[in-house]
Amino acid sequence: MFFMKIVENIGDKVIIYSFATYDFLVFLFKCIGNIFLPSNYSKSSRIFLVKQIYLSSIENLFSFIFLALFLGSIIIVIAISFAITFNLVDQMGDLLVLLIVNEFSPFFTTLFFILVYSLSLQEKIRSIKRENSKLSSKIYIPKLINGLLIVPLMALLFATIMILSGYIVSSLYLNIDLFTYKNLIINSISFENILILLIKS
Repeated sequence: MFFMKIVENIGDKVIIYSFATYDFLVFLFKCIGNIFLPSNYSKSSRIFLVKQIYLSSIENLFSFIFLALFLGSIIIVIAISFAITFNLVDQMGDLLVLLIVNEFSPFFTTLFFILVYSLSLQEKIRSIKRENSKLSSKIYIPKLINGLLIVPLMALLFATIMILSGYIVSSLYLNIDLFTYKNLIINSISFENILILLIKS
């Protein structure tokens, strides 16, 4: 009986989360479809979009820059020290680009954006049931556009700041000059790396 009770509880939770996920996906695709409808871009929607861009990027820009500087300083020094210790100097540039551009920048930017701006999944599901389509077009479509535009741009900025902070710290602690550091990054980074960053963001 106890085992059956556990199975029933798990089954109930799976069903609840399945319906919640389905509702959210339907709402999401509906918003994506409505993005391309000119009728949804009223004056109030445009004003709301500008406010969302300000709230998600400019208002928290100082915290964002500080996070990028802090993480860039730590990660790049660790990566360079690791490459020197294990005789991977030839692959140092590739290692830095892989860590900064392909992995950490999109991850931490998205995480930062979610923590300071986005609604949780449960809040969105509850809002779906309360809001009508007119209100969704005024509120959620601008929020979605804001996320699609701002997060990739913030990820690029995050990667740039991390690279710059990495040079400052590596020059102080590892005596790496600007010319060497610049060549490491330029010779290793490619359009593919930037494309991966944008897609992940």
